[in-house]
Amino acid sequence: MLDGKPQPGFVARYVPAKGEGRVLVADLGDRHAKEILVGDVDGDGRDELYVSIEAVSGGKVEIRRYDAGTDPQAGALIAELDDKLCRFLTAGDVDGDGKDEMVAAASKSGLWLLRPGADPRAAWDVTSIDRDSSGFEHAAILSDLDGDGIDELYVASDRQAEIRRYVWQGGTPVKEVLHRFEGGLDGFTWNIMPAPVELFP
Repeated sequence: MLDGKPQPGFVARYVPAKGEGRVLVADLGDRHAKEILVGDVDGDGRDELYVSIEAVSGGKVEIRRYDAGTDPQAGALIAELDDKLCRFLTAGDVDGDGKDEMVAAASKSGLWLLRPGADPRAAWDVTSIDRDSSGFEHAAILSDLDGDGIDELYVASDRQAEIRRYVWQGGTPVKEVLHRFEGGLDGFTWNIMPAPVELFP
């Protein structure tokens, strides 16, 4: 809120095909979600809900996991980031091992790679991809645009006025600048999405 008061938040589910109205699946109390991601990141055949929750004064961004039937107030804390905001979560296989990872693009602290362990409801391994990448939205997506069967990370690094691509080589992310906004960038990038070349003139 503009007056600095806490913003209460929740995540709701709707299933129109079943005639189901709004069902609360994540109750965040006096905090709110900056991003949600639904996907089968752990590869067990069922989708999970991941929620990036804003930091409160002196706190950190929390990323929580909610499985089907989870108490809305009992999401599993899988990661904490030393930042205030994280508006993008994206999942894919960055190293070609057949298992998905997650990337969190935080506002000021950079890009983070999250890997689930043997128990995907416990804390995940969190490693820095690039601390020199930031933006208010910090739009990011994992996608296999080069068709080699392994996902690359594409990022709008607005504060650095660049569109970047990261490819994992020997377990290490290698950065390539795809476009540089000469003279800086006045605004910010809302989103990055793949699209077939045929759709563009």
